[in-house]
Amino acid sequence: MSGWADLDGERKTAAIRQTVIPLTKVGGVGREGRIVPRTKTDRARVIEMDGATMAMLRSWKAHQAEERLLMGGGYQDNDLAFCRPDGRPYHPEAFSKTFDRRVRQPGLAELPTLRLHDLRHTWATLALAAGVDVTIVARRLGHGSRATTWATYQHVVTGMQADAAERVAALIFGARA
Repeated sequence: MSGWADLDGERKTAAIRQTVIPLTKVGGVGREGRIVPRTKTDRARVIEMDGATMAMLRSWKAHQAEERLLMGGGYQDNDLAFCRPDGRPYHPEAFSKTFDRRVRQPGLAELPTLRLHDLRHTWATLALAAGVDVTIVARRLGHGSRATTWATYQHVVTGMQADAAERVAALIFGARA
């Protein structure tokens, strides 16, 4: 999700319509995050959200409003759901590094090493393991075709084949004692 305007709390949906990319600063020194009003595929996509995530986003929006008040006139309103305290977009690499630092905070040591992009793979793997249709997983990930999703997550599908065989056999032959 890019901006608050892309979030529909009533329908529990989020639209992915823009991207933040790293570009060289106007002065030519250093890099910064810039908002590009399109996605990687040039197609916006709408995903349905769960209630817990929507509640977390409402809470985050309230927190962000407090930060905005503290910044006063220095706040750059880009309508971003996730941005720097002054409203500017995060540089994508800086966002990933911040995530890495927070995952390694004390008290989280029992978590395995996890990169930000791993969350995407984890979600897809868990969705497929839970029996979510690959077409739905592909759409949520923004894959152009379900074949891309199948190819990327074949290890999950392979692990699910035995379970699928048992389920179908139970329907054909009935429950066995």
